[in-house]
Amino acid sequence: MALPGPSCVRIAAQEATSAENLVRKQLGLEAAATVSRDEVIVPLADAALRAKDNDATGAVVFAGNAIESYLEGLAGRLNVNVTGATGINSKLERFGQAGHFPKKLIQVGKYLGSIRNAADHGVDPDVGASWTIREATGVEYVLVACSFIAAATSREKGQAPEV
Repeated sequence: MALPGPSCVRIAAQEATSAENLVRKQLGLEAAATVSRDEVIVPLADAALRAKDNDATGAVVFAGNAIESYLEGLAGRLNVNVTGATGINSKLERFGQAGHFPKKLIQVGKYLGSIRNAADHGVDPDVGASWTIREATGVEYVLVACSFIAAATSREKGQAPEV
C-alpha cells in the first residue's frame, strides 16, 4: 500500500484548518477564547469534517464528546458537581439543579444528548432498533453544538441569553 504524498497531507491540513476556523466562527469570539482548543474546538472541527465526508454518526459522536468535555470544563469554572453524572443529559440536569442554565438552554442541550445517545448507544429499547443518523443531522448537530456552547458561554459571562 502506497503512503499518501505531500499533496494529500497538505490538503488534509488545509481542511483541518478550515474546519477549525468554521467552528471558531460558529462559536463566536467569546466562546472560542474560553473553551479548550484540544478538548472542544478540535473535536468539533473533526466532527465538521466527518459531516462533510457524510459520516453523520461520526460527526455526532465527535461533537457529542466535545459537548461533554465542554460541560465538564464549565462545571469546574462554575463549581457545579458533575461527579457521577454520565453523559450530556445527566450533566445538564446538574447545571439546572445548580440554577446555572435556564430551561430553554437545558432543552437545547438535551437535544444534543438525545441525538448523541441515538448515534452512540446501539439498540434503543424504546424502539427495538438502532437509530440511523441522517447526513443532514450530522451537519445540523455540529452547528447546534456550537450554538449551545456559545449560548452557555454567554450565560457563564453574565450576558443576555442568545441562540
